[in-house]
Amino acid sequence: MLISDRYNMKNITPKYITVCICLFLFACNNHENKLQKVVTYHENGKVKSESFKLNNQRHGEYKSYYTNGCLEVRAYFKKGIQDSIQQYYNEDGIIMQTSNYRNGIVCGELLVYEMGKLSCKQSYIIRNDSSYLNQVIDYTENGKIDIERSNYFSLHSKKDTIKMGEVFSLDVKLEASYFNMNMLVIFGDFDTNYNKSTYTDTLWDRMDDQVDFKVHYTTTKYHEGENVLKGIIHDYISYYEDDSEQDILADVRPLFFEYVFYVKAK
Repeated sequence: MLISDRYNMKNITPKYITVCICLFLFACNNHENKLQKVVTYHENGKVKSESFKLNNQRHGEYKSYYTNGCLEVRAYFKKGIQDSIQQYYNEDGIIMQTSNYRNGIVCGELLVYEMGKLSCKQSYIIRNDSSYLNQVIDYTENGKIDIERSNYFSLHSKKDTIKMGEVFSLDVKLEASYFNMNMLVIFGDFDTNYNKSTYTDTLWDRMDDQVDFKVHYTTTKYHEGENVLKGIIHDYISYYEDDSEQDILADVRPLFFEYVFYVKAK
């Protein structure tokens, strides 16, 4: 070997080693980031579950099956955390329940079915990083709402878009009360957890067989563009303490709501 060849080899070798190391690390990283399918089986040989893993974490669609081959559960994961829709089926393939997850927490609607018919609708919100059951609507076998077993409200406005200077109004109605006695509605600039706020108004109503259990709210406090009106409905029992005339709240069940409306320039 010539001296010049030795000189070239001396200079090339470190570069060659560096390139090899980079290629090796890239290959390892590519392997780690590759989505891998995982399949398990029942003792009878039929598929028990199908899922995907990314960096050893469940990622993407997950499905499990009964021994007869029918789908049992369909769910979705994002980097090991449940996210998006989840569905349960019975062994005959009939839907039993659907729900939604956000960052591993139940939120939105949870629907329960009996023999394919909707029997219960639950509405969840996320408060303080946990799931809160906000509304419940139960249905009879005939598909009608079972008021006695439900607890929910409705929001109604004649106009979702108003002009600057107009009065915005909203009717808040407690369609089915848990305690069937009192309702207190607090409107305010609440944070995402409905904890801190600047109260803007408080309206009250008492159950009466001859009138609807609702309040009518009006405001001109808004800004141009999208506005989000937030509030808390206190469905509660009250009593008078020590023969005083002060109404004391007891056994309060809070319901949380928000309503979006728009304001445009004149």
